[in-house]
Amino acid sequence: MGQYKKVTTVDIARLAGCSQSTVSMILSRNPHGNFSQKTVEKVLKAAEELGYNKYSRKKQAVNSSQNIMIVLPNFSNPYYTMLVESIQNSFQKAGYGVVCFCTMRTRSEEERLFGMINSMPIAGIIYTYCTSNTDIIQRLCESKPLIVIGDKDETIDADSVELNSVKCGKIMAEHLLQLGHRKIAYISTPVDTHQLARFRRLEGIKMQFEKHGIKDGVVLRTKPASDSNEPANMFTEYSTGYDLTRELVQDDEGVTAIVGLNDMVALGVMDAILDERLRIPQDYSVMGCDNTIIGRMRRISLTSVEHYISAKGRQAVEIMLSKLALNEETASALPKIVRVEYEPRVVVRESTGICRKQ
Repeated sequence: MGQYKKVTTVDIARLAGCSQSTVSMILSRNPHGNFSQKTVEKVLKAAEELGYNKYSRKKQAVNSSQNIMIVLPNFSNPYYTMLVESIQNSFQKAGYGVVCFCTMRTRSEEERLFGMINSMPIAGIIYTYCTSNTDIIQRLCESKPLIVIGDKDETIDADSVELNSVKCGKIMAEHLLQLGHRKIAYISTPVDTHQLARFRRLEGIKMQFEKHGIKDGVVLRTKPASDSNEPANMFTEYSTGYDLTRELVQDDEGVTAIVGLNDMVALGVMDAILDERLRIPQDYSVMGCDNTIIGRMRRISLTSVEHYISAKGRQAVEIMLSKLALNEETASALPKIVRVEYEPRVVVRESTGICRKQ
């Protein structure tokens, strides 16, 4: 008598003629999977023919202690909370656990990843930001399947789910220009060419102002990286927005709108304006980026840039599952590089309005 072979989602995918990630989402009844009825029926029929039991498969995956490492710079920004939640929910439905590792954007913590990966049963790695230490990304890619969720970076040879922050800057600037603003401030944590999102959003804003024939219309306010030897903490982004806005308002440079690097910076901007007994948006319009839930819960709701945080998390999981399935079938090679880019859009709320008269 032949030895019994447990049926896997890879077997079902082969019979149904679709990807393993598609099979996983259909069998787990993932509400985010947008599949045709024909595809669903093919998968279910293949699973029935092969005698697949999803509950025993899920138990097997959990018992095998296969985990995915999620690398993030901090736990305080709601952007990362939303992203990690999306990733974890999707992996759990596929039978994987997740382990989160916070680097505080320091090289020493990123280097520690190697020791953890070698001592734990890690199946793959998802980086939730573009680190300036690209050599670490490349070294990690050599040992485990890895996906980066972050700004578009062609120098990294890794699968990625991307956002073009130049586009973010352009649409933020265009929204304010249409409201009549001709001099705005961009407030950010330290900006340099190694911090892609920060630098590129500023670049996009300037490009759009120049396109409208406006020179010197963008004022940059940022704290130099050398101001502190301490790593970033949960208050860094908020306090950056708050402190620099207080200085900006007191200097009175003729600015009528302020763009925060992200929603956390923008919330600090808003509180500083209100503490100065000024009004939003009558005195200053304010914009953020990320469209996180906290920006919608304020007394004055925040105009922000939507770039589909949860959807990007689910997309990264789908790519990873496909990559892991390929490794199960062919140990000789990893899949080709996959790059998926999401298009940003402005979500207009109460914090932006028509420019005040000068």
